Amino acid sequence: MTTALPRLQRLLADLFALSEDDITLLTSAETLSEWDSLKHLQLMLMLEEEFRVQVSPETMEQLTSVERIVAWLEEQGAVTGTHA
Repeated sequence: MTTALPRLQRLLADLFALSEDDITLLTSAETLSEWDSLKHLQLMLMLEEEFRVQVSPETMEQLTSVERIVAWLEEQGAVTGTHA
């Protein structure tokens, strides 16, 4: 199975103006000062577009780390293939 991590690293690097190498599974809203509520909403919209998923408001509240996002995307079956 293809992991969502490389694609997610690219999205986060673009959103937060960081290097992809700076984004790890341990990156979270708690460890990244730039990850505020507005950036979180932007990230959720980017996830929906990139991975073709629907993120409910309840799920949005839980997706506050790279590790949680990757796990959720894998649960959704959203990690195979690439965005066209």
